[in-house]
Amino acid sequence: MAENNPARKVVTPPFRMSFPSLLEPREDEESGRKTYQLSMLFPPKTDMTKFKLALRAAMSDKFGDDDKKWPRCKRGTKEVIRDFGEYNAGTKKPLKGDWSGWIMVRANCSDKYAPGVVGSVRGPDGKFPRVTDLREVYGGRWACAVIDAYHFEGKKNDGVTFGLKNVQLLKHDTNFARAQSAPEEDFEDASEEWSGQGDAFERGGNGPGGGGNATASDWG
Repeated sequence: MAENNPARKVVTPPFRMSFPSLLEPREDEESGRKTYQLSMLFPPKTDMTKFKLALRAAMSDKFGDDDKKWPRCKRGTKEVIRDFGEYNAGTKKPLKGDWSGWIMVRANCSDKYAPGVVGSVRGPDGKFPRVTDLREVYGGRWACAVIDAYHFEGKKNDGVTFGLKNVQLLKHDTNFARAQSAPEEDFEDASEEWSGQGDAFERGGNGPGGGGNATASDWG
């Protein structure tokens, strides 16, 4: 078995990150296993050929080149490279927006082997800056990654997947955690009384103390 088969390595095109756990591992509630993980969302029409070839290479390394002799696996190419629009529509809390044609691929690695997370441009020393600030890593930001296909066998599952090696953070975009309705969709224009144009509180209106300075009794 070729452990370092270059055919299993993929340097991805740009994607948007979803549920990234790159600087701190995430613990599985059932197994207690800790992993660094990432869901990659690729734009429509992204060529996934090299991903599929990498997964085939992982199967070939494990079971030989004759795919007719390969065993059936619960996780094959279709389970690894997924239609995100279809997947998202079936979740309890779907991500807002039109995700038709977008493709999702997941990758992870053990907490013993943290992925390298770097910035987009090399510094004067010729090296990419290492990212350690959690605020830089969020769902919605663009990135590229180096992933490696491999075959696995578990108690309840078996097949192929991708291991996570390195991640390069790219341009910023809307944070998925804030992908909510626009304020313009939620509010109407405030009346003159409440818009600050002759504020009700300034005129001695409905606030604590009749619009004056708060006293000790106003705060309980």
